[in-house]
Amino acid sequence: ESGLRQSANIRSYIELSKLLRIIHGGSAEEQAALRRESLVHAKASVQLGFSDPEAWLGLGNAYVTIYFQLTRAPADLERALQAYARAEA
Repeated sequence: ESGLRQSANIRSYIELSKLLRIIHGGSAEEQAALRRESLVHAKASVQLGFSDPEAWLGLGNAYVTIYFQLTRAPADLERALQAYARAEA
């Protein structure tokens, strides 16, 4: 996270988002907070690299994680599909 403080870097946001999605342990609330933080970093990577397919792929993965682990909200799954479509564009 210190790399993010020094300069906004797309790769740093992408990798931190991935890391936060795979951390296990802690309470359900802590896990939910990690998944939501992962989504925040994935969104930041897209803001910095709007045309970067890896940023969009990471955003899609973050939404899929939110969908399966937290919400089961169809809107989250739709957002994931939209992000994946941008990654392929």
